[in-house]
Amino acid sequence: FHHPNSNTMLKALFWMLNRLKFIADLEFENGHKRLHLLEMYCGCGAHTMAISKTGLFSAIVAVELDQRLVDACIENVIRNGAEANCNNDRDRYETKSLV
Repeated sequence: FHHPNSNTMLKALFWMLNRLKFIADLEFENGHKRLHLLEMYCGCGAHTMAISKTGLFSAIVAVELDQRLVDACIENVIRNGAEANCNNDRDRYETKSLV
């Protein structure tokens, strides 16, 4: 994955991870043990992978409309060893077109 402005992407990712950690800490203080994340327009999964590595969420649902990016995200999940947390049967990933 290549972002045209990697410095901006890293700043955005740092901000996002800090906000998610803050939210998770609040939820854990309120007695919630399992948190789920819905990531809309996940693209190739660059942020999805970083978020999954934090261990803050027991489930992440990543949504993308562009089939090329869906395929790239699935490959990213597999290459980063995160398939243990998801359905690793490519034929069962939901990739239905909404258009």
